[in-house]
Amino acid sequence: MKQPPPGLPPASSAKWHSRRWSDALGYLRVRSLANPEWQRDIPWLVRWLRRESPPTGDPLRGHYDAAITAARRYQHLLDRGGVGADLDAAWDDVLAPIDAVLEHRSRVHQDRVRHGRVSGDDVPGPTGVAGMGDGDQRLDHPGLAGQPDQADPWGSYTKGKLPAGWAYPLGRDAVRQALLSAGAFVGHLYFSAPSRSYRDGEAAWTLLGVRHSSDAKGGYFTPQGFQTPSLWMTLGAVPAARRAAICAELSARWLPQASEWAARAPNLGNAWSAQDHSWRVTIDAEGDTELVED
Repeated sequence: MKQPPPGLPPASSAKWHSRRWSDALGYLRVRSLANPEWQRDIPWLVRWLRRESPPTGDPLRGHYDAAITAARRYQHLLDRGGVGADLDAAWDDVLAPIDAVLEHRSRVHQDRVRHGRVSGDDVPGPTGVAGMGDGDQRLDHPGLAGQPDQADPWGSYTKGKLPAGWAYPLGRDAVRQALLSAGAFVGHLYFSAPSRSYRDGEAAWTLLGVRHSSDAKGGYFTPQGFQTPSLWMTLGAVPAARRAAICAELSARWLPQASEWAARAPNLGNAWSAQDHSWRVTIDAEGDTELVED
């Protein structure tokens, strides 16, 4: 499961006694969405997100719409009997735009602190994540139609915090170069930390994946001028001891293929784009990789 953005207090923290009312989304993120024991009531979550969504034209509205679309996709997969890595990835897709909102609010909050307009580590208001530095986290709004002005071939980027003994096999520069070489653009790039089942070697996990989300879903709730990202690229973490070998395999084989798949996807026609599709490479505890396409 995707970890909450750095800086959010844990659900049991006393800081939430006063902060939960001014940061309802952050509290929901740590209290329920990050809790593996929480019964995922998707209809309730969709209603909550719709109620909390900012008005049309707000720069964060597209993230809420993306979360709603992803939540419905998760429910559809669950109804079809989805389990394991596919269901985990679908849930991470729900969390990614929610975290994008929290990260954006944190950046706004820190800008205000730096300019002396507010003070303190836990000032309530539009922060969402108190005390979080820019670090390697970055947000470029993926809800706005068109590509961002910077040279990065992705609309937004998030990176999960890794447990000890794990590492990302590639950096952003390698992914950037591969996507640019293929002429590809993805709405969101996500460096994914391993879940507990993956860390314990109980299941294979996604090493590298690109997923296309149907453009025939959720359009009713997308305001004019916004576009929900249809392509998402995920890079999974690996045991640090195997990083060098996996990096070589990714660079020589899988990353170019994934980038070419992402480049072709927007040009495959309306019938294709109306369905969900994915290209992913899984890796197991022994280091064996397997390509899965659907």
